[in-house]
Amino acid sequence: MSEKLNRSRVDVRIETVAISDSGKARERNEDSFGYLSGDFGSIFVVCDGMGGSAGGELASKTSVDTILGHFDSVPEFYTPYKELQSAFARANARIRQIATETSGFDGMGSTAVAALVIDDQLVVAHLGDSRIYLYRNKRLYQLTKDHSLVQTMVEKKQIKASKAAHHEQKHIITKALGPRSSATAEVSNTVPLYNGDVLLLCTDGLTNEVTEREIKTIIKKNSLEKAAQLLVDAANAAGGHDNITLQLVSVSGCKDLPLGYIDKNPIHKEHSMQNLMIWGMYLLVVVLIAILGYISYKLLL
Repeated sequence: MSEKLNRSRVDVRIETVAISDSGKARERNEDSFGYLSGDFGSIFVVCDGMGGSAGGELASKTSVDTILGHFDSVPEFYTPYKELQSAFARANARIRQIATETSGFDGMGSTAVAALVIDDQLVVAHLGDSRIYLYRNKRLYQLTKDHSLVQTMVEKKQIKASKAAHHEQKHIITKALGPRSSATAEVSNTVPLYNGDVLLLCTDGLTNEVTEREIKTIIKKNSLEKAAQLLVDAANAAGGHDNITLQLVSVSGCKDLPLGYIDKNPIHKEHSMQNLMIWGMYLLVVVLIAILGYISYKLLL
């Protein structure tokens, strides 16, 4: 879905803290992160590389640099959906080019999550199992759905969601930048931001070790900088089996949550409303066809 934003030009203030840690089990850190602000807004990116040796590290860094570089040159009036798709496609092409031209880098790739903040609005995009969360009103919402074999198994009811975190195939991802000739990012609808909202972008080195309940508690009780360090510490204390990278982003200067605000996942809610509208239109067409058929039948009598 492509949608242009009616920019409100709100004076939103953004604070961000980022940490990338190798963890306890790996010598090389294959994660990367970055952020960029400009007339277009602000974009935050976290990537988790794969490919062994230096391939994963290069893939994740290339992904971050390419996505940020794309937004450094977007036009004044742009469509977030289109530009996020283009940025991910460029990153995919660049990784594949490097893999083709450089010996030993064949098959390298990277997950990617991107949070695009435009005034007081948010659009997220992702490929793979890195995640974006929204902490709002003392609740934590997962805004992205993992592109992984285990997530597919959960959706097909082959395993219970409670078993996914410890499944032996949890590391198998179904979408990423690099492995295929094309990569279509999953891009959300536009989500309004409110005062006090906090975004968390992270690799699975955090979410495989720390529960969402723990993540929520740490963000709730601490400053942004302290929360970031405590999240990394918690992942390492739980084993630190993978690289741990995260960005915390807080926004202020937006509207306050409206009175009577109903706690809900804004991404999933919009998707469900979209599906409802599609089914509504479908039913309307069916009813109209039935009515026209009945009228035609009567006229022929």
